[in-house]
Amino acid sequence: MAINYDEATGNYTDGVTTLSRGKSGAYEIGTLDQLKLFRDAVNAGRSFNGETVKLTASIDLKDEEWTPIGKNGAPFQGTFDGQGNTVSNLKITRETSNFAENCGIGFFGYTNAPATITKLTINNVDITGSLYIGAVVGYGFTGKEISNCHVTGDVEIKGWWYIGGIGGNGYVSKVSDCSVVGNEGSYIKAVSY
Repeated sequence: MAINYDEATGNYTDGVTTLSRGKSGAYEIGTLDQLKLFRDAVNAGRSFNGETVKLTASIDLKDEEWTPIGKNGAPFQGTFDGQGNTVSNLKITRETSNFAENCGIGFFGYTNAPATITKLTINNVDITGSLYIGAVVGYGFTGKEISNCHVTGDVEIKGWWYIGGIGGNGYVSKVSDCSVVGNEGSYIKAVSY
């Protein structure tokens, strides 16, 4: 579906779902469909630089194949405030071979300055990719901050190179108060391709 942006209201819509600003001026995401619309807007080139996006409810991704928010050439550059909410059952299955579509894999794929991701928990993670693999962000290039982000539950993250729990690789100015606490049998590992 095509994503339309209304200059007058600042709203995004795909004809079915709308992403709009709340009273604080921040974009508010309360449903899976709104989260997907936000992701698709970023991946279409809307960086959200200077904008804040707030998660207003916990969201279950239902183990459906997730396309990361932000890609090479179209990174997220705004502030994402999870407000203490949880995104659960994140699943991304890519090949471990070193091709662009297999790199920069996570809930966020690529972020760039002055991106901030804060107050977010990701519960239950199953990710396979090649380079720059992490639950919260695959490749955080010159991002401003990742803080108060946590990865919990069943955690299975594997890739060829630059793999981590919170982030795979990047140059983030500040990472603070983050944790990865997986259930028994969880792993973060490098594999060959």
